[in-house]
Amino acid sequence: MVELMPRRVMVVGSVPPPVHGSSVMAERLLDALEMLGVESILVDKKLSFSIDEIGGGSIRKAGRAARFVNRVGKAVPDGSPLCIYFLTCAPGSFLVDCLALYRLRRRRARIVPYLHGIGFQTLAAKGRLWRWMVAWSFGVAERVVILGRSAYQDVRPWVDESSVFVVPNAVPPPPPGALRGRTRHGSSDDETRRTRFLYFATLDPEKGAREFLLAARHCRHAGLDADFIVAGQSVDEAYTEDLRSLAQSPELAGRVRMTGGVFGEAKAALFREADVFVFPTRYRHENFPLVNLEAMSFGLPVISTRRGCIPEQVPHGKAGLIADSNAPDALADLMLAVARSAKLRARLSRGAKELYEAEYTPEAFAERWREVLHECYNAG
Repeated sequence: MVELMPRRVMVVGSVPPPVHGSSVMAERLLDALEMLGVESILVDKKLSFSIDEIGGGSIRKAGRAARFVNRVGKAVPDGSPLCIYFLTCAPGSFLVDCLALYRLRRRRARIVPYLHGIGFQTLAAKGRLWRWMVAWSFGVAERVVILGRSAYQDVRPWVDESSVFVVPNAVPPPPPGALRGRTRHGSSDDETRRTRFLYFATLDPEKGAREFLLAARHCRHAGLDADFIVAGQSVDEAYTEDLRSLAQSPELAGRVRMTGGVFGEAKAALFREADVFVFPTRYRHENFPLVNLEAMSFGLPVISTRRGCIPEQVPHGKAGLIADSNAPDALADLMLAVARSAKLRARLSRGAKELYEAEYTPEAFAERWREVLHECYNAG
């Protein structure tokens, strides 16, 4: 039996640069469509050209927004095409999205919002007009794609569960040779050296680098012989300087390495040399962070927080440990537990690697999109 799918799909989303979760996944969606033999028409909705611009407003960005909305309308091919739209919940970007969705509806596109952030109920709570716009944006949708089952609660007032598809994020496997020096399930071959904890994310206050270092200080107070790596691009120099000062405090002096932004082979090397990955995020739009998946692909146990879909992404006790908050003492308790038990560390390492290989590879991602496209094609 031949599986029916659309031959051509519009994708409206931003691709790198800058590099952030949804732009990376826009590229991976294009790769998945190519893998499935589906032609893609990309309309790049890039409004920011650097990490520093994200979240801010300017006359220049307003001009880019106007040109983007105009491009969307002109890019729609004839014949009611399927359009996968990266819908945002940040207020300014959401207003632009509503204008673009209106243009798409006027051209009879069949819209499938693809949601990478949590916060639509917060957006709707801003007032009556915002509630109407959120309801309208989902009302024009044919289907909705979310990253995890728990993300449905954010859109439940406007979206019927039967029209929702769950397509978790995915990351490619480590490059050839990147796991050299690690056991089959990812833990370090050298059991005599100090435990190495890695934090890797943008140095944004909501992403938890400071909480990581404060937890590291708790660990040192408890007598743990360990090293701590902080990797990520700075977006707030005052905050980054505060991190440097904390890293040089007496309890942490000589035990913390701050690398700045790291990419490519250097990034893989950091994951390879680490024993445990820690991501204590409190980011308000956190959903299904790629950094946790990257750590799992290297077989690293993940210690993270109860934000967005993280508890289902990293099952507690199977692939990592989930803290109820990013309070440093709570994080330190979990870090100490993993560092002091080789048996627990090995079990979580094995679970992380196995879960990645079963659920979060590019192949698994493409197969889930095959189901979405097949269902949308038949519904149309």
